[in-house]
Amino acid sequence: MKNAPKPSKALLKQIEEQGHELAYLQRKCKEHGIPILIIVEGLSAAGKGTLINRIIQPLDPRGFKVSCIASPSRDEQLRPFLWRFGVVLQAPAESRSLTAVGTATCSMPISITG
Repeated sequence: MKNAPKPSKALLKQIEEQGHELAYLQRKCKEHGIPILIIVEGLSAAGKGTLINRIIQPLDPRGFKVSCIASPSRDEQLRPFLWRFGVVLQAPAESRSLTAVGTATCSMPISITG
């Protein structure tokens, strides 16, 4: 497998700027108590973990939670698609403003606290 080409300086600058904007939006959502759910879905080794790491890197680590949700069980397949994410996200004392969830072989929810 070939190595991916290095991103240009302009692209890296744009990623950094958008990271700052995402951190600002995280603070605003926390301030207003707005919950957010991000679902990252893909096949095994599709880069879900890398994507989630890039999303959460500029964020306040006290304000999100990443959870892994395995492929749906036979019982879960009989329920609505988002049901299994709701089970993970219903922590009684936790108020999250951002939650990112990855699905497939491994699901990774990210929760940003409010």
